[in-house]
Amino acid sequence: TTTGRMTTTGQKHFYMEPQTTFAVPNGAGLTVTVASQSLNFSKDVLRKSLGLSADKLVVEMARVGGSYGGKMWMSQTAAAAAGVAALHLKRPVLVTLDRTVDMLSLGGRPACELEWSVSFDQDGTLAKLTETVNADVGVYAD
Repeated sequence: TTTGRMTTTGQKHFYMEPQTTFAVPNGAGLTVTVASQSLNFSKDVLRKSLGLSADKLVVEMARVGGSYGGKMWMSQTAAAAAGVAALHLKRPVLVTLDRTVDMLSLGGRPACELEWSVSFDQDGTLAKLTETVNADVGVYAD
C-alpha cells in the first residue's frame, strides 16, 4: 500500500481580451458575434434567453486565443445582455465588460487538497484505490 498527499493552489483564467459580444437585429432574428470557446453552448444559451428559434439566431465567433477555459462558460452573460438589448432597442449593441467586472465574474481552477491510498496484488494489478479530494470552490457557477 502506498499513500500520498498533494495540494495545489488556485488559478484564475486570464485572457487578453475581456468578455465581449456584438448583437445585431436581422429582421425577425439576431446575429450575434461572441468571444467564446463554445459556439454551440453560446447559441443554446442565447436561444433560451431570448426565446428565439434556432433558425432566427445566427451565432458567429471571433478569434479566441489563450483563454485557457475562461471563455467557455462566463462569456454567456455578456452574450445574453447584448442579445436582450439588441432585440429590445432594435439596433446593434456591443457589450464589453470592463476588466474589473470581468475578473470579478471569472471562475478558474480552485485550490485543492488530495489524499490517496493505493494497493496492488502480487502480480501488480490494482487492488484498491481510495482518494479524497477537497476543492475550495466557494459559491460560484464556474
